Amino acid sequence: MILCMYKACFKQLIITFLPIIFLLFSCDSDKQKVVRPATLISKDSMPLILTDVHLIEAVLSGKQMEKNLIAGLTQIYYDSLFTKYNITRTAFDSSLYYYSQDPKAFNAIYDIVISNLMKIETDSIRSDSIAIIETNDSLADL
Repeated sequence: MILCMYKACFKQLIITFLPIIFLLFSCDSDKQKVVRPATLISKDSMPLILTDVHLIEAVLSGKQMEKNLIAGLTQIYYDSLFTKYNITRTAFDSSLYYYSQDPKAFNAIYDIVISNLMKIETDSIRSDSIAIIETNDSLADL
């Protein structure tokens, strides 16, 4: 049941946030050259980080807590994310902005993110199916 809630959250996040992100970052009428940040996160690492960001957001959106508790949990999750990838919030934000100014690069990054999330969902469904089969087999032995 909890897994179903997370799956629905994944789909809802993807459906809700991707169009908004693309619209916000690709509709810039002022085509000034964006300065490359000194702490730019590589194109190889960015999809992994964004995949984890979407997983964090899915977990948080499924929590039924008071706003101040969610805010604290959000801080803990994001601090862990930044520690995991050895980056700062500023490096993440500036890299996200930098890549978002190049729609082709940003779409390529998000194609990988979506693929990663779909693989996680498929693996999760497969694991659940195996657990159900094992449970049914053990019940049949009774």
